[in-house]
Amino acid sequence: MLPAPGFHHLHLNSVDPDRAIDFYTRQFPSTAKGNWGGIPALESPNNVLVLFSKVDTPPPNKPQSAIWHFGWHVTDARYNLAIYKQRPEVELLPLYTTDEGGSVLISSDTWPNIGNVLGLTKAQIAEAKAKGVGPAGGGGFSYMRGPDDALVEYAGNHPTERFNHVHLYQEDPIGALRWYQEHLNAPMRPGYAPTAADSGLIRGLDRTWPALNREGMFRTPRRCRVRRRVDDVVRQSGTTAASQLARAAAGSHRSQCLRSQRVDRQIAR
Repeated sequence: MLPAPGFHHLHLNSVDPDRAIDFYTRQFPSTAKGNWGGIPALESPNNVLVLFSKVDTPPPNKPQSAIWHFGWHVTDARYNLAIYKQRPEVELLPLYTTDEGGSVLISSDTWPNIGNVLGLTKAQIAEAKAKGVGPAGGGGFSYMRGPDDALVEYAGNHPTERFNHVHLYQEDPIGALRWYQEHLNAPMRPGYAPTAADSGLIRGLDRTWPALNREGMFRTPRRCRVRRRVDDVVRQSGTTAASQLARAAAGSHRSQCLRSQRVDRQIAR
């Protein structure tokens, strides 16, 4: 059996890799400019790389690939938001709070989640309004548009700033998780134990908010994560476009590459 894998890199196309790396090191100062095998790289403090290949034209974002976005942990999400508002190079993206069009820039400025499921349905929003439930404030998740039209999430508050995850579209999230387990020996997130009955779950009927799209998004079946030792690095969730997306996201070199800890150690030398 393979040793438990580590997440090695996310590989992006860019018309200007140096400029893209400079953008990320400015927004996430725990990162550093580097190089891996002759490829320009962004180095995260948790030993994860974002690699950049030079292309002549902006990489297309249509049709939607299996990748939705990638995300970072920050120590103070509201501090980051305040800083980003002052930086002209940062385009902050609204999170719609209902299909009527209200929006916020951080998830904790709208109605809080119920349990461990992100977002509220229309019925749950109506109930929250009736009960006078207000925003929780504090940390939350937010989005920005990165270089080359990359979608970047930052979320807090967490102990350290670091690369956190790649979020994928999947028609069968739990089936995909089991693919990583079977073929790469990826460990299950502690406390999460899907049953055989969970595979092939039908997407829930209700859209939820906050969401990047005004019409809301589908968030069930509940997302699951493959962990890199103590670092969450892969999330998967069903969405409105899931049935149209790549069914074999796992193993795609240009999306992400899982390396064994043995290979990571060789590279570190």
